[in-house]
Amino acid sequence: MTTKAAILIADDHEVNRRLLDRILSPHGFLTLHASNGKEAVDAALAHAPAVILMDIRMPIMDGLEALLALRQYERTRHIPVIAITAFATHDQLKPIADAGFDAVVTKPIDVEGLLGLVRRHIPGLPA
Repeated sequence: MTTKAAILIADDHEVNRRLLDRILSPHGFLTLHASNGKEAVDAALAHAPAVILMDIRMPIMDGLEALLALRQYERTRHIPVIAITAFATHDQLKPIADAGFDAVVTKPIDVEGLLGLVRRHIPGLPA
């Protein structure tokens, strides 16, 4: 199934970007990549992806700062941003959830759960 929906993957580790690409591409998603929060904001402004998968810990601009920047622009404020993090405890996840992400996914990633979550955030796709 080809969706043609673009997903921006923002993670400073290339192996994580490739892994997410391997999860999403076979399901028809087009993927864009950013290696830090600033690149993610720039790519989102340029391409207006359907969903952004955002790592929290990144250089130059972290995921929380990037989310705040994205919410300031008319072009990007509506884009669902899903946090991807290795943080797992309630105390670590609470500030992420409180920041306004549309969802939070913890590593290691549940592939089917991630695919369902991405689909739910793109209008017109079956969940």
